[in-house]
Amino acid sequence: MPGVMAAALAGVLVAGCAAGASAPATAGSTAGRPTSSATATGLALATLPDLTLPRLGVAGSERLPAVPAGTPTVINLWASWCTPCQQELPSLQAVADSAGPRLRFLGVLTKDGGDGWRQTVQETAVRYPSVRDDDGELLARLRVPPALPVTVLVRGDGSVAGVYQGPALTQPALRQLVAERLGVAL
Repeated sequence: MPGVMAAALAGVLVAGCAAGASAPATAGSTAGRPTSSATATGLALATLPDLTLPRLGVAGSERLPAVPAGTPTVINLWASWCTPCQQELPSLQAVADSAGPRLRFLGVLTKDGGDGWRQTVQETAVRYPSVRDDDGELLARLRVPPALPVTVLVRGDGSVAGVYQGPALTQPALRQLVAERLGVAL
């Protein structure tokens, strides 16, 4: 499926945290491992929307680029009030650590207007950069159910290789997604 991203996804299960209303499950995964045949209804993004979002803990803003400077990127939408988000953040950081410069990671604090993120970042030891999206604009533009966590896999040319929305990612599941969708073996 390389080169096609209208609806090609790693796995979808809306079992995460929803803001306001819960969304129905649309597809599944097994034991935290994404299924390759699952797709998300209505996803039609070839590239990420061009947004400028403020960086957590830093004055000013950091650009969420449509083209991530030639480096494959894992973008994780999360919130401090989301238990599956808190569960997967250490796995994301561990994979980020092992990937080194071959893979970029960016967190997007989504629909979380408070300061709870500080404690979550400290407890989960997340060190990769995160930006803040209080209105959930990126989540809305992805056209996936409004539930977190969501992980977006972006190729070095800026095209979206896949979106995972489901149970908290484990290190093996994330490594599988990165290998299958981005061609980066870790």
